[in-house]
Amino acid sequence: MDNRNQALSKGTILRGKVYTYQIEKALGQGTFGITYLASTSMQGPLGEVTVPVAVKEFFAKELDSRMADGTVTVRTEDGVAHKYARAFLRESENLSKMKHPGIVNVLESFEDKGTCYYSMEYLSGGSLDDKVKRQGIPEAEALKITKKIGEALGYMHERKVMHLDLKPKNVMLKADGSPVIIDFGLSKQYDGKGEPESSTTIGLGTPGYAPLEQANQISDRKFQPTIDIYALGATLYKMLTGETPPSASDIFNEGFPEEPLVEKGVSQATVNAVRKAMSAAKKDRPQAVEEFLTMISGEEGTTIDEPTDKSNPRPTPKPEPKPVSKPKQKTKLTQPITIPKKKKSKVWLWVLIACVIVAAYVLGGHNEVSRRYRHEQEQRREQWMERYEEYGRTTTSSHDWVDLGLSVKWATCNVGGYFAWGETRPKSEYTWSNLRYCADNSGDSFTKYNTLDNKKKLEMSDDAARQNWGGSWRMPTNDEWTELREKCTWTWTTQGGKNGYKVTSKTNGRSIFLPADGEQVEGSFFYATFDGFYWSSSLTDSPHTAWSVGFNSNSVYRSFDGRVSGYSIRPVTE
Repeated sequence: MDNRNQALSKGTILRGKVYTYQIEKALGQGTFGITYLASTSMQGPLGEVTVPVAVKEFFAKELDSRMADGTVTVRTEDGVAHKYARAFLRESENLSKMKHPGIVNVLESFEDKGTCYYSMEYLSGGSLDDKVKRQGIPEAEALKITKKIGEALGYMHERKVMHLDLKPKNVMLKADGSPVIIDFGLSKQYDGKGEPESSTTIGLGTPGYAPLEQANQISDRKFQPTIDIYALGATLYKMLTGETPPSASDIFNEGFPEEPLVEKGVSQATVNAVRKAMSAAKKDRPQAVEEFLTMISGEEGTTIDEPTDKSNPRPTPKPEPKPVSKPKQKTKLTQPITIPKKKKSKVWLWVLIACVIVAAYVLGGHNEVSRRYRHEQEQRREQWMERYEEYGRTTTSSHDWVDLGLSVKWATCNVGGYFAWGETRPKSEYTWSNLRYCADNSGDSFTKYNTLDNKKKLEMSDDAARQNWGGSWRMPTNDEWTELREKCTWTWTTQGGKNGYKVTSKTNGRSIFLPADGEQVEGSFFYATFDGFYWSSSLTDSPHTAWSVGFNSNSVYRSFDGRVSGYSIRPVTE
């Protein structure tokens, strides 16, 4: 055991839900976490291989202690450590939903040794901060790195998520030098209207990378991508100068520090872009990441490939002499300009036609029109019934199902609303204190995680599908979701004005549609049209989490989430 930093010792074994990890060494420790290099075995194309991964452990340095066997114990009972443990779990959930090459990929979250962990891809190139200190970064390369970081930020902002602690230490590099954003401990989610999660506040961020308004909690009420844009500009400043930017208050009082950039030979166009991104007033910054990336990509100012070595500038071409032009002669207007007249609209003709149609309808055409309408509707009904039979649908308790050739038949629509796991009626807000399985309201929220018996799936009395639809309907198990993922083809598409996946059986070609309806977190809604989240009836080994399925336009994945999340429910029947 390393008593100096309280990290797990080399060789310690951690057991996740899917993988087993062996600790190799500690990579770094912060106030509420320790990150390790670990190894795990995975099944590859040529068989089982051992691969390096990063594992982050929740460990509150000032609140937690570690026993000789590595188990973490809490030194205080005031609930502070529990509060931050929930934030740690939220971080892993946020990361697991971000599927972008510029955002670290999470493998799984799990609990072991009395605390929480999540594993993620190991990025061997070190941090961007280390690269800056080690060798410095030329302007052209810094702009390219910034563009890739900005694209990842733009992906997050589309999903109404802000990072809130972007800086070179929170950007890791792949072996090929590509940047990847890590550490979502301060990240925050907003709904489609820009309203924040009701129970979280904006963290203070890191001095030099956080704008003035980030310290003002009143600004927490609306989605503000300008906070991350300030940090992106400050990150570029660090790459270009090798210096941490002054604090936002210093810039406000003393002005933007242009001199270090000029001394490094940075082009004026890039200096202007960084200055604008780091404006003290948020209204003066680019209002979207794409706007800032445009400024540094050449459409406004210099291009990222333009040489920036001012010691050997390109020769400035001499301007060509302007041809001497003869003075223009005034032309006398000899004939009046003829403006063509608009043709008169034959409104009277259209009025007459309308009158004839109305008269015909009144004098006896009504019956004929009605007859044709009924005939068309009957034809449409017959066509629909043909498709109905083709898809293998039938009705149970007034709801349809599709036989995809699997172990169960899948409903053609969701139960209306969002449900926390074990809830049978939608609620305007879900909290650990109002869940049906958290009947003991005397303890704090973290204690309530463990009030559920060690069940593996729901009782029918707590199954939202059964209680709302009746009959033989129920929520699918984790294994049944796995079967749907593995034995069907998933195609991202739009149906009925909604984005989602058309799930087509590989056996008989029949399909269902799963809309991307997002999720409900406490009293707010997120990710509609971008992501879909669906509960299974199965609990994980930890009683406060249950298995679920998530998807976006890029991927479909199995996940597990805190039971308090409001997800969609797609019923199945035998």
